[in-house]
Amino acid sequence: MLSHEVLNPMYCLFMYAGANNYSLQINPASFINPDHLKYFEYIGRFIAMALFHGKFIYSGFTMPFYKKMLKKKLTLKDLESVDAEFYNSLMWIKENNIDECDMELYFVADYELLGEIRTHELKEGGAEVVIFFVHSALDSRYFLPQSATYMDERWCTYGGEHIN
Repeated sequence: MLSHEVLNPMYCLFMYAGANNYSLQINPASFINPDHLKYFEYIGRFIAMALFHGKFIYSGFTMPFYKKMLKKKLTLKDLESVDAEFYNSLMWIKENNIDECDMELYFVADYELLGEIRTHELKEGGAEVVIFFVHSALDSRYFLPQSATYMDERWCTYGGEHIN
């Protein structure tokens, strides 16, 4: 099946969402292929054609991926199916007074990419902004756009323009 091959994680364009979650998401390391954006454009067209003709697509994507492709608003609940541990941590932060815990959390997320630990600012200047209890209920929106997948908007644009 062609859909099995174009979505194969061995090509480094997509990856499984987790060890026990076989939904696909964009692989942050896809940039190692200089033509990755062209491949995403092709795959976007391929998926759009399959959907239009009611054909089976071998693998499914994560809910945040679908929502970004369709330009829908992400919610915290969307992350639960991708990374339950991360979701539970965000819920704990949202529901508890983290000022009392003295956790010194910032608007950044660390992740591994090609064996290297990288830091991603969840909002501009996030490495300098401490999360306070006041923020935790209001600013969860900063964790949603790129958390868990660190999706570059270009990836979804190339795939999504053929679906909308």
